[in-house]
Amino acid sequence: MKRYYLKLARRAYRMLRHRRIRRIGWLNKLVLKLFERDLWRPCMRSVAVGLSIGLFCAMLPIPLQMPLAALCCLIGRGNIPTAVAACWISNPITQIPLMLFQEKIGAYVRDFIDFGWFEAIDIEGVIPFFNSTVNLANFTVGVILSAVFLGIIAYPIVFILYAIFHRDTPEEKELKKLK
Repeated sequence: MKRYYLKLARRAYRMLRHRRIRRIGWLNKLVLKLFERDLWRPCMRSVAVGLSIGLFCAMLPIPLQMPLAALCCLIGRGNIPTAVAACWISNPITQIPLMLFQEKIGAYVRDFIDFGWFEAIDIEGVIPFFNSTVNLANFTVGVILSAVFLGIIAYPIVFILYAIFHRDTPEEKELKKLK
């Protein structure tokens, strides 16, 4: 699995360094930050940041989630392939159930906590295909809560999984012997 990931990352990295892209001035300035290997090579911290950013962006009901996640990884120094892959959670098949779930979570939180100033924003919307009405205020609260929750919970999960499944490479074993 690791070899397959590294092969995909190298291929994407090579495509971004193509001669035609380097000739375009404004695009070259934008892509230069993408050339840093730390953003493409998986390590514990960068994967944790990339997964957090990717899951946060996946919960947002907007188009172009993957470029947004990649741009946020440039700023936050996260692993770009991990963030882009995490955005695939919200695909066209899962988007409608995810939106309904976010609306239910928002309704539960709004009923549980009294938002006096938030009650005036009850706007009803219609979800196509299901002909059901959705309270957009509940939906907004649900989107924010689900995005923040998944973004926060992904970070420690990566560290826990790394601690459980990490195996030392031969170079790391030699460094431990020298210490």
